[in-house]
Amino acid sequence: MFTKLCPASSSGRTLTETRTSEEGGEVHVKSLRTLAVGTMLVLAAMALSGCGGSNTMSTSSAQSVKPAEKPAFALDSAKAVDQSVSAAEGGFVALETPGKDLVQVSFPRGSLAQNSQLVVTPLTSAPKGSKDVVANGVLVEEKGTGAGPKLVYPAVLSITVPKELPKEISIVRYRDDGSGFDVIPSSVVVRKGTTQLVAQVNGFSAYGAAAVSQAEIDKAAAAQTEKDFNWVIYVKDTSEISQGPMKYTISLDLKAVNTAGDIMGTYTGSATSKTTSEMNAGGGKVSAEAKSTSTALEIKMGPYLTPLEPLGEADPKDLAPLPTAAPDFSGSGSITMATTGKGTVSAGGYSTSKGIANNSTTPIEVNVIGPQVRMLVKTPQGTVYFDGYIIGEGR
Repeated sequence: MFTKLCPASSSGRTLTETRTSEEGGEVHVKSLRTLAVGTMLVLAAMALSGCGGSNTMSTSSAQSVKPAEKPAFALDSAKAVDQSVSAAEGGFVALETPGKDLVQVSFPRGSLAQNSQLVVTPLTSAPKGSKDVVANGVLVEEKGTGAGPKLVYPAVLSITVPKELPKEISIVRYRDDGSGFDVIPSSVVVRKGTTQLVAQVNGFSAYGAAAVSQAEIDKAAAAQTEKDFNWVIYVKDTSEISQGPMKYTISLDLKAVNTAGDIMGTYTGSATSKTTSEMNAGGGKVSAEAKSTSTALEIKMGPYLTPLEPLGEADPKDLAPLPTAAPDFSGSGSITMATTGKGTVSAGGYSTSKGIANNSTTPIEVNVIGPQVRMLVKTPQGTVYFDGYIIGEGR
């Protein structure tokens, strides 16, 4: 849709794009870099330039898990991470376990019942009653309570193991008496020497990852009941790009909803945008203003795939400030917008205007880390991105 769009200035924000395909069960990545997420916009520029038992969370009851017997868990307290997380803003805690697994616990906005001081402690070994464990995992507690934090909506647990494992594995929740574990429905990505597992969890005690049978995986999935909440992406942000003397200011207001209750899946919604541009040249002035309203918006969210190559120069507004922090999910889709506006050229006391009216569709990309969302629109002439957040909302 953006046939003539000015590139971002050298001082602007730069991101990279993600393209994935899956063939024969093996995931191939053409390119992956920093957090990205896409949506369309910059329409005036065109005219001027030519997510073991039930895994359901109810919105009406906060949930807390208190271990019955701590001796079941062998902990490495020296490597524990102690971090505060705001209920309103959300956040994440990331660490590397003694076994070199990367664990990230993410809390979307509104998922915590209250502001919490969290302690995430790696396990040095799995409970004795747990068989075929491939990642010992972590214990998540609210500091000083001996219990997991209270949740209103699910949190997201990600475990990345530094080796390729069979796909018949799952995140598991250890039973507090050490007698074994319960299987938690998980997404699994195996690629290039790593295995990444991601699960939506409703409460906290100790979690790890284990090899399980397909029958156990199917049983855990079937035990899930219907959710009574939606996952919602909100983006309300403004970006600027420049090409020579021409400056563009683009504002986006977007809402996309997934009614399935799983943070992964299909999001649909609506968006509006406003784009203004201005340039002084030759004693005259060129300006334009356009407003756009979406007629179609769809994003399909799945697990994030870690980069196959080193990241480029760090962006000052990266959403992943810790080396062990990676996006939980990424998505792609498209947005179609109808645009109207006006472009004006003024010089020597005279001015002339031309109307803007078009309908355009562009692909969009989204990356989610903890509560944060980044959307990216990349055109042949430039890149613009917008930041937002993801939250659980009752129906």
